[in-house]
Amino acid sequence: MSVLIAMTGLSAAQRDLSVTSNNIANVSTVGFHSSRADFGDLYTQSPYTVARTQMGQGTQLASVKGNFAQGALQQTANGLDMAIEGQGFFIKHTSLENGDPMFSRSGSFNLNEEGYVVDNTGNFLMSQQVSANGDPMTAAMDQVRPLQIPMQKGQAIATTEIEMDVNFSSNATGVGMQSAVPPLAPFDPFDDTTYASKTAIKVLDEEGQPIDAFTFVVKTQEPTALVQETGFEVHLMIDDEVLSVPAGQTNEIIFDALGNPVQNIPVMQFQSLNYQIDLSLQGSRVTNENFDVLAYQQNGEAPRGLANLQVDDTGLVWATYMGEEGVALGQVAMANFNNPHGLKRIGAASYAQTLESGDPIFGVPGSGGFGAIRASSLEGSNVELTSELVNLITAQRNYQASAKALETSSSLSQTIMNIRS
Repeated sequence: MSVLIAMTGLSAAQRDLSVTSNNIANVSTVGFHSSRADFGDLYTQSPYTVARTQMGQGTQLASVKGNFAQGALQQTANGLDMAIEGQGFFIKHTSLENGDPMFSRSGSFNLNEEGYVVDNTGNFLMSQQVSANGDPMTAAMDQVRPLQIPMQKGQAIATTEIEMDVNFSSNATGVGMQSAVPPLAPFDPFDDTTYASKTAIKVLDEEGQPIDAFTFVVKTQEPTALVQETGFEVHLMIDDEVLSVPAGQTNEIIFDALGNPVQNIPVMQFQSLNYQIDLSLQGSRVTNENFDVLAYQQNGEAPRGLANLQVDDTGLVWATYMGEEGVALGQVAMANFNNPHGLKRIGAASYAQTLESGDPIFGVPGSGGFGAIRASSLEGSNVELTSELVNLITAQRNYQASAKALETSSSLSQTIMNIRS
C-alpha cells in the first residue's frame, strides 16, 4: 500500500513539475496565462471505515487552474498590435466562413494577402460592423465578422472630360519652334516645327493609371491691319495616338484684338478607336506672355491608397485614404465568460469554450465591463519567473521525497523477503 501512495506522490510531483516548466517555457509568450496545479488527497470510501483509523491513499491532480491576471503591456512599432487593458478576450475564427471560434488575449496581428487582420497562425480577428462615422450598424453583439482593411478605396474611372484655362501667346517670338503661321506642313506631334506649344497633361485609363498625354497648340492666324484676329488650333495626343475631331466639329479658336474669344469657345470633342475626350477651354485668353496652362482638371479617378491606420481605445479601426477624411472599417469584438477557468487551452495562447466556461458574453471594448484597447501594444505573459523557479525547486524536492518513500517501502519489502528465505 505504501508503494502505491509513494507512486501517487511521484505522479503529483511530476505533474507539478510539468505545469511549472510550461509556465517557465512561456515566460515570453504574448498573451500567455500561467497555470497552477492543485492537488487533492485520496481516501478510501467504505462503510466499514473507522474514522479514527482512517489512512490516506495518496494524492491526485484536482485541477490545473489558469491565472487570468493582467500581464504587463509592451509598446511595439506595429499599429495593428493590440492589448486589452482590463477584462475580455479577442474573438478569432479559424476561417472566413463557419470557422471555429477561439478566444485569446494575444493581440499580435498583421494583414494577410487579402487585407484581413490575422494573428501569427492565420486566425481571423472578428469585429462588429459599423458605419463610416463609427456608429454601430447592429445591436446584436454576436453578429461578428472578420475585420478587413482594404488597401484602396473607390473605383477607377477613365478620363472623359478635361477642363483647361490656357494663356495663348500673341508674341511672334512665343511661337516656339513653329516655322511659320500657318505652319508650312500639316500638324505632326513628332515634328516641333508644326506646332507652337506642347503641354503634358494628366489622363487616367480604365484602371485609374496615368497614361502619357499631351495637348498641342498650332498658331493658324496672325493679326493684320485689316483683321485684328489671332487663330489657334488645339490637338490632343494620348499614348502616342493623335485623336481626331468629328465631322462638323472644330478645334480652332479665334481671338479678337483684345485677346478675348470672338465667340464662346465650344467644347471640343476628340476621339479615336481607344479614347473619347471632351476638352473645354472656357476662360482661355490671348496675352503677350508665353503659352501657359493656368488651371487644369479632369474627371478621371484612381483608387485612393491607404495613407494611415489607427485603432482607438474603443476598438474602432479608422482608415485614412489619400484625399479623404478617416472612415471606420469596424470595431474589434470582444467576449468574456462567467467562468474563464472553465475554458479549454488549445495552444497559441488561445482558448475554446466548454460547458464549464458557459456561453460567451459578447461586447465591445470600453463598455459593459470590457477593457479598453491599447494600440501598438502587446500584453506580455503574466508568468512570475521568480515564483516559478521557487515552485520548480519545491516540486523537485517533493519528487525526491516521494522517491525516497518509494525506496524505503521497497527496502522494507525486500527485508521481509529476506526473512522468509
